[in-house]
This record gives sequence, C-alpha cells and structure tokens, in this order.
Amino acid sequence: GAGYAAELDDKPLPKDDTFVYAWAGEDELKIVGLTDAGKVETELTIPDTVTPGEGDEAVTYKVIAIADSVFTGTSSSAANTTLQKVVIGANIESIGAYAFRYCSALNTIDFSKATELKSIGASAFYYVGATEFDLSNCAALTEIGASAFRYNSRKTITLPDGVNSW
Repeated sequence: GAGYAAELDDKPLPKDDTFVYAWAGEDELKIVGLTDAGKVETELTIPDTVTPGEGDEAVTYKVIAIADSVFTGTSSSAANTTLQKVVIGANIESIGAYAFRYCSALNTIDFSKATELKSIGASAFYYVGATEFDLSNCAALTEIGASAFRYNSRKTITLPDGVNSW
C-alpha cells in the first residue's frame, strides 16, 4: 500500500512468523498483514516491541499501529472465522479502519495493556463476535471512528474519560 516502506535508510524490515510489518517511523513499526502462519492462528498477541538480530546486532522497535484491513474478512459471507482472541499491545497508538471487520469468531479483545491507544478507525470492529469492549485502560484514547463497533450483538463498551470523537 501507499506509504509503506520495506527499508528505511537501508535498515531491513523485521520479519516474524505471524505478522508482516512496515515502517511507521524511524524506530517504529506497524502491522500491515499476516503471514500464512498468522492467518490460521486462533489467538494473536500484538507485540509491544520487535527485536530482530542477536547480541550487538539486536535493535528493538516499538509496534505502534495496526494498519487498515489487516485481519478483516471481505464480507459477512467471507468472514475471518479463524481469529478468536486478540491482545492489543502496550505501544499500539492506532487501530486502522476495518482492521478487524468481519472477524465473526473474534469473541475476546483484550485492551488492558493498550494505554497508548489514541484512535480506533472507522468500522475497525464491525461485525465481530465480541459483545464486551473494555477500553477503560486506554487513557490516551480520544477518537473512535464511525461504526467502529457496529453490528455486534448486545454490546457493552466501557470508555475512558478522554474520548471526544465518536
């Protein structure tokens, strides 16, 4: 997609078995996709950091964003029925539009570590299986996009005080 860089000043992009990353800044990453192995996982934990290399070569990068449409199914009839639980990492500042849309089996979304989360994109959790969203630890959260939690049955959403755009 536009704006994604595989290399930044000749720094190779970190790789792992689950997530596909792009640079979000000098020492920051965003998740832009899932590997084939990641696509079949039922539970995912968004990492706080990624540290490629070993010893003196090791460098730690913060994972600060989940890009648009990363985990999404394409429609209610072509839903992502694999993903059941996700833990949002401590350094995530933004969750992109449609990030988890049509993840119909996604019943548990743990925001308890997401104290840096500032924004949730439009339709990010549209038509997911979860019925409770506890965002109370997301003290930095100020913006929630349109229809972010639409089409979830009997939902309870606990918000922090700072949300000023819904």
